[in-house]
Amino acid sequence: MRFYLFFFVMFVALSSTSQDIQDVEAQMARLQKILSEEVSDQDKLNASDQFEKLLLEAFELEETFNHNFFSIPNVAKHLSKDGLFRMFNWNIPMADGTHVYRMYLLFPNGKYVRFEDSKELRREEEGIVLKPEQWYGALYYDIREVKIKKKKYYVLIGWDGNDELTTKKVLDVLVVDKKRKVFLGAPLFETDEGLASRRVFEYANDAIMNLKWLEAKQMIIFDNLEPTQQNLKDQYAFYGPSTTFGGYRWDGDFWKLEDNVDMSRPKGSESAPQFNFPERPDFNRIRDKKNPLTGK
Repeated sequence: MRFYLFFFVMFVALSSTSQDIQDVEAQMARLQKILSEEVSDQDKLNASDQFEKLLLEAFELEETFNHNFFSIPNVAKHLSKDGLFRMFNWNIPMADGTHVYRMYLLFPNGKYVRFEDSKELRREEEGIVLKPEQWYGALYYDIREVKIKKKKYYVLIGWDGNDELTTKKVLDVLVVDKKRKVFLGAPLFETDEGLASRRVFEYANDAIMNLKWLEAKQMIIFDNLEPTQQNLKDQYAFYGPSTTFGGYRWDGDFWKLEDNVDMSRPKGSESAPQFNFPERPDFNRIRDKKNPLTGK
């Protein structure tokens, strides 16, 4: 198996750069498959490196910006609503339960920005602005665009497998200035202590936390987290969803925090669109180990 992987990765590395988008995508699909197989960490990292080289080759092709890339479902390929950029983002699961992340932002003219997974996603850094080379690494599964006057902000909703004890989810803000310089973080999220540039949620690895945009309420909805016992406060390996829900509603200038959001279905409205939460979420809900992009 190891010989096969080495042969395939070398074949990709030596392939001609004069390929069309279908050829490049086919090779990317084979490399992506290696990332989910029972192979060594080094084999996965080598496959990801070759995947990146092919992606950069694809960036030189005009059709890449709008190409669907159906063959690589485990890679996030978000297109911003205004068409300003396209995001390519994926994770590499390691044997020790941690994850390595990769991300590129592609602009229509072929220019791109690479984000460097160089640090841990920390609650203590909710108030700072980060450059692409200071990225904490995450897999983003949704983007929401908001505007303050004429300036646009892109809210990212993401997942970090973290380690064998805890999982994290994050709300962040992607900012792209007029010169296409990019950074993460802007003071748009209301908290009890003031406005935060991002929000980090950490909880037990055997629990589920919901964090997603709910169209029916025009809000970002999430499980409120709490420890299983009060004497375990701030020990996040013992945190999980409570029986209440919180959320963020855009008020035109910032995301206003609502601590208690009514998620019950209106009486007499069986088909009313509501978020698919259990009535009383608890630790009996086992964490979904699957890729949040695909469910696989």
